[in-house]
This record gives sequence, structure tokens and C-alpha cells, in this order.
Amino acid sequence: PIIPVCLCNTENIFENNLPWIKKGKILIEYGKPIYPNELDKEQKKKIGAYCQDVIAEMLEKNKSMI
Repeated sequence: PIIPVCLCNTENIFENNLPWIKKGKILIEYGKPIYPNELDKEQKKKIGAYCQDVIAEMLEKNKSMI
């Protein structure tokens, strides 16, 4: 299985503080496993895009939580 992982609020730790790293709160969410053999033929062809869409939904859902 493929386990989608969403990391939210990481920009406050590193990207906004270059060249330093600062403490901050982040949210890590593990999504439901994706079983490639359970996907239809078209989803299997574009499994990378499918996984990106799942992670994008997780990011959007968690945007208001941080």
C-alpha cells in the first residue's frame, strides 16, 4: 500500500527563517492506505497524480487547523 502523508505549517520552521531553523508547531497527518490493485485502470495509469490529489485534499482540510 501507499500511505499518503501531509505535513502542514512547515514553512514556519525552516522556509520563513532561512538560514536558521526555529521551533514551531506542525501537523503530520497520515491518510488512509491506497492499494494500487484496488484502483481502476485509469487511476493506476496516473497513480502519482492520484496520490497528489489525496494529499492536496488533506492539506486543504488542515489549512484552517493551524
